Amino acid sequence: MSSSGLLTKLLDYVIEQSKDIDPRGFRLSGTDGFLRTSGDLRGLPGVDLDLKVEGDHVWLRVARLEAQNPPAVPAELKEVLVVDHNPTGKIPRLNDPAVERRIATLTEGPLRHTRCRL
Repeated sequence: MSSSGLLTKLLDYVIEQSKDIDPRGFRLSGTDGFLRTSGDLRGLPGVDLDLKVEGDHVWLRVARLEAQNPPAVPAELKEVLVVDHNPTGKIPRLNDPAVERRIATLTEGPLRHTRCRL
């Protein structure tokens, strides 16, 4: 197919797609939440603005983040904290049985549950 035919098909596709898009969803002035300007983004690590690449112009480029392991748990807390090494895993949490054992050891006796009345 010729380049003019390909361009015609591309433009037809864009015209059809534009019929399904509601432009009201793209007005930044109507947002109540997260709204940032180029001044807010300038200088952030991994964020590049207004790059002029040969044959192209890139308004915003954000580097892909690489997963990193969480910081090491201090040795004295390893027993009572459970930390998932998967960055998208569960949030750090207490190991309740280990906490109760530590409290019982520190108070020299079994942990008694008491209820407070207000």
